[in-house]
Amino acid sequence: RKRRVLYDNTVALNAATHCNALLKLDKAEISHHRSLRLSVLDDAECIDGGDMVALYCPAGEPNHKKFKDANTIRHIRYDSRMSALSREYQEHYDNDDDNDITRRTGGVDGGLDWFIPSFPIVRESTCEFRYWKRDFIADSQVFTLLFRSETIVIKDAEVIPTGLHLSLTNSSSEMRVHFTTGVEGTPVVAYHAATDEEGEKETLVYGISTTYYASDMCQAPANVEEPGKFTPPGQLHTVLLSNLTPNTSYHYRVGVMTEQSTSDGIVWSPSYTFIPTSRTSTPHSFILYSDQGIFPKRGWNVGRSVFEKVARREANATSVHHIGDLSYADGAGHVWDEWLYMVEPLVATRPLMVGLGNHEYDHTKGGTEHDPSGVTTAAGLYRNNASNGECGVPYAKRFSGSGNGHGPFWYSYDRGGVHTVVISSQHDFRPHTPQYYWFKRDMKAVNRDLTPWIIVESHAPFYNTIDGNKDDMNGMEMRKSMEHLLKRFKVDLLVSGHNHIYLRTCKGLYDGVCNAGGTLHIIIGTGGVVDKPSPLHEQKYTKKKWKEVLLRESGYGRVTVVNETAMHWEFVSFDNDEVFDDVW
Repeated sequence: RKRRVLYDNTVALNAATHCNALLKLDKAEISHHRSLRLSVLDDAECIDGGDMVALYCPAGEPNHKKFKDANTIRHIRYDSRMSALSREYQEHYDNDDDNDITRRTGGVDGGLDWFIPSFPIVRESTCEFRYWKRDFIADSQVFTLLFRSETIVIKDAEVIPTGLHLSLTNSSSEMRVHFTTGVEGTPVVAYHAATDEEGEKETLVYGISTTYYASDMCQAPANVEEPGKFTPPGQLHTVLLSNLTPNTSYHYRVGVMTEQSTSDGIVWSPSYTFIPTSRTSTPHSFILYSDQGIFPKRGWNVGRSVFEKVARREANATSVHHIGDLSYADGAGHVWDEWLYMVEPLVATRPLMVGLGNHEYDHTKGGTEHDPSGVTTAAGLYRNNASNGECGVPYAKRFSGSGNGHGPFWYSYDRGGVHTVVISSQHDFRPHTPQYYWFKRDMKAVNRDLTPWIIVESHAPFYNTIDGNKDDMNGMEMRKSMEHLLKRFKVDLLVSGHNHIYLRTCKGLYDGVCNAGGTLHIIIGTGGVVDKPSPLHEQKYTKKKWKEVLLRESGYGRVTVVNETAMHWEFVSFDNDEVFDDVW
């Protein structure tokens, strides 16, 4: 039998007799996003810093190259010697009996601990860890499989719903419900009005499912089936709820019916509440931001706690608008699951309306066969691979537009006295293109008596924070093509992102001139990563007269529509209710 193998070889799983080390788990069963500690009870003569411990799901996976996660002994040892957690982790785990802080800072009997504070979404029922001993042969690294851990059971891994989020259609009496499971089946939503008598039978509504594969992507690394690249997304479910009464509270839960289950045997999600907003009702508020991914130095679990706080703080917000660069998965498929888990507390209770960013779409090849937006060229508009080959496939499969436009790429809808238009800065917007013609038709059809406010959302801004760079050139092209339409149809506000900073222009901006009958522009690319530039970089920020406010803070925009003549914009901290900027 082989004693030395590379990850892409096969090997018999025999423990080495000369080594007394072993792997010990603190749990035999775990659920998604619970903590797990793996202790390496070590023989000092056996273990080396370059050795690796890798996670495999399912347990018994025959291909050693298909691990889900890996860590070196050197890094595990470093983590085990840390004296304390960061303040963010302490605040999150102090009140969780299942997350003992000491597990992160020390091993058992002098051993080493790999602490996983949030076990990832794995749609397999079992997992195991394997220990690989590193050696060198002819200057090449080879790894000997020494031993493996006991099998750990992932509770309800294939059937538990994850990634719940809502979205709007063009009808105020409808709501879409989206979620994911690992198993195929019929998605179902059970819902009832909050005013119904306790115990009254829920209404069951069934939906449709889809998925995508590595072969659907445009290019590497998104189409490569290796750790940290393509990950099967599971089954992506959508259920449409109809005949809802606007401004009425509804409770709902989701699940999936398989051939083996009945309605009584479904593994249901927790119950959530939403309130559909009518086309014209005021006052109301909603929130906007762009460019998120994971919060730096916080992790998905602590990021989720941030959104739990925002959901409580913004209890009256009727929707969430994320204007591109959502998860920053960039070809690492598992990140989509983790990002949706992070934002779920906010978007499972109010609709999430998204815009397309460069990190969802931009690509340099493969578009002719795979671009879900129907573009027939090999590359995207800007001919760079910011999406790492995703080319909008996960985006188009996971999200829906309103139905009034071109899928989730560009679309519009009416809610609460506001006509919202989402355009794609990543697609051709010049005159004589489909998007340009659609935008012009949509603007002509707006009824300002019903929706007196018009807000346009675009990932890339028309006016940029830095003069003369590539983004500024693109913004100038957008202004050349579309700014006259903003003025003609009296668009009140254009909100964008892409620049990881907050910027507000003067009012009435048109062709670089304030108070010229144009539009107020705001950049809100502060949803996660915020620029911390060097002094030299900071000197490059635009000094044009149209710039009124520029801030480097993490936060979101809050729009409050008071009535048909008053609308309030605020820039609010994610961490507390501090308002950094506001304008009427």
